[in-house]
Amino acid sequence: MRYLLLSVLVVCVIGFFVIPQAFAQSYIPTVLILDPIPSSIYTGHVVTFTGGLISNGQPLANEIVYIYEDDRFKPDQLIGYGKTNSNGQFSISWKVTKGLVETDFDIYAHFDGSNQYASTQTPRQEMSVYRYLSGIQLNQIPSSVAFGEQVIFSGRVTLEKGSPEGFVVYVMDEDPYTRDDLLTTAYVKSDGSFSANWVATYVDENITADVYAVFEGTEVYYRSTTCDTGITFDFGGSCSNTIQIVIQQPTQVPAPPTPPTPSSGGLVDDDGYVFKGD
Repeated sequence: MRYLLLSVLVVCVIGFFVIPQAFAQSYIPTVLILDPIPSSIYTGHVVTFTGGLISNGQPLANEIVYIYEDDRFKPDQLIGYGKTNSNGQFSISWKVTKGLVETDFDIYAHFDGSNQYASTQTPRQEMSVYRYLSGIQLNQIPSSVAFGEQVIFSGRVTLEKGSPEGFVVYVMDEDPYTRDDLLTTAYVKSDGSFSANWVATYVDENITADVYAVFEGTEVYYRSTTCDTGITFDFGGSCSNTIQIVIQQPTQVPAPPTPPTPSSGGLVDDDGYVFKGD
């Protein structure tokens, strides 16, 4: 009996692994090729990915090929797709967009397969994605002002390429533990200059404003500030080089003295002396 049970168990195990494989569909192998891509490119430009899909030396037509950017910390990003032509070739264009942090994109092509052909993908190719540099400077500002006094912030934005006209500059008070305070905003002129006014108010408990100006960047230009050295990523830098402005209390002007009330029937001269007459 023991040997019978053991034999049945062996047959079941073999059947569990062997029978599904016997009925499993066999897919025809495929080969996907991604032509060499640019080693670097700027955001806003268009790159075209080309290549081909074959099986047993024959082109596969009308099959969808996907282009992905490999991301180790989240699902890979789909950046484009297209169908192969009658020669098995594909051409897929992508208007380049920036990454949040990374600049080196690992690009590969992928074919999902079909009810006849096996899935496949290409080796990864690295492409560096850059934005154009930006810079910002803030002209000299007073180290202390009275509460309610008007302060003029002015400076200049420079770009590696293109015009800064119409971009916005934010003048901020930096807070290490809370959200930074917006003091004022300015629009940049065609020559890169900007200017904006601010009426001094208390922004911190220590009556000191830690001032910096920032150009937040775009899809094409890197972010830059006056409190960091060089460009920063979109989420900001250390901002350790702010300019301090002490907000002083307004000077109290003494009220003029109240003149004495004249007595009945008397006259008061300019010095407040009362003449009562004879």
